[in-house]
Amino acid sequence: MRTSIKYLHEVLGEGISFTPILPVTEQGLPLYLRRRIKGEIVFHKQRAVLVELNSLSDTSPAQLEKQKYIYETALNRPVVFYFDQLEAFERKRLIERQISFITKNKQIYIPAFALSLNDLLLKSSKKTSRLTPAAQFLLLYHLQKETLNGKILKQVKESIEYYSLMTLSRVASQLEEAGLCKLQGAKEKWLEFELQLNELWEKAIPVMSSPIKKVFYINELPDSERFVISGDEALAHYTSLNPTGKTHFAIEESAWKEFDDKIASFPNEYGGSIAVEIWKYPPSLLRVNQNYADPLSLYLCYKDDEDERVRMALKELGI
Repeated sequence: MRTSIKYLHEVLGEGISFTPILPVTEQGLPLYLRRRIKGEIVFHKQRAVLVELNSLSDTSPAQLEKQKYIYETALNRPVVFYFDQLEAFERKRLIERQISFITKNKQIYIPAFALSLNDLLLKSSKKTSRLTPAAQFLLLYHLQKETLNGKILKQVKESIEYYSLMTLSRVASQLEEAGLCKLQGAKEKWLEFELQLNELWEKAIPVMSSPIKKVFYINELPDSERFVISGDEALAHYTSLNPTGKTHFAIEESAWKEFDDKIASFPNEYGGSIAVEIWKYPPSLLRVNQNYADPLSLYLCYKDDEDERVRMALKELGI
């Protein structure tokens, strides 16, 4: 419930508020209906009652339509039902009956507010641009290495020396625009992450991408701590996947350039005993387990892979 209210704030802006309904306004309703009332939504001076049902498993759309009439007659305002989840056919049946709803997975239909699923998609599309590599790195660092919540940008710079303070300032602004954090403070800006880590990750996935920029092959790996084990071998380290094919190592492009004239075999796109992945951000700075690529970056590398073995391994990651 709290997550959906937060999401409404993000999509609709400050024009929406949520307050508990006073008991006196619930008079004339049966007890079982009163208990479902969670509060009142106000959007640009329009008011609606929020009622929690969680699912339609025990209530048909026809019964819900009758309950809607009872609520709206007693409270003299529209009613919006909250559900954890609705299937597509259930949403269609509610829309056909003009029954307003909000779901946990961010679907909305409130004709009294002139808001529909299309409105939500239109407003949300403004926030779907991909994060820059630096912004993605900062978020993954916060999720896996060290909390950055409450830290001023100078302190963030002390933790992440790879990026300049100017870059970190731009990154923080982009994360704020994406609704993933807030920049607080006047002279000294600091980061505020309101969502729990798992909620933050789920919200960020649509705007994140694979860190791999390109892959080529060599026969001998240069000696450097900047390389981390990636690919199937890394995924197998975290899961029960049986690794196949070549060993993969990941490194950021700026670090790889140091080895241009130091490798014994010429890098190519076709053959070699070792696959080198050039990443858009430094994988070695996100290591959380020995010398393996971090699990969240690995997930992003593989999330569009259709191989059933890989799909099962990603589930094992618990991400």
